Amino acid sequence: MIVFCLSELGTPELSSLETFTCGAFAGIMASVATQPADVVKTRLQLFPHKYNNTGSAVFSVFKVIKNFSQVLSCL
Repeated sequence: MIVFCLSELGTPELSSLETFTCGAFAGIMASVATQPADVVKTRLQLFPHKYNNTGSAVFSVFKVIKNFSQVLSCL
């Protein structure tokens, strides 16, 4: 049986471990969601002559990811 202590607002209070776990999960999800866009932005800034537009940079990043996943599948 799970027992929650309710705060003055009527919401359950989380333990330190639960709060840490929620924060860590939120940080991981934010990183996973924003990192691909950051990689594309960095490539466009470092190699403006290599990419004609944002779409070509996105395609290049996904091509690298696909090749890397093929290498990992061989292990």
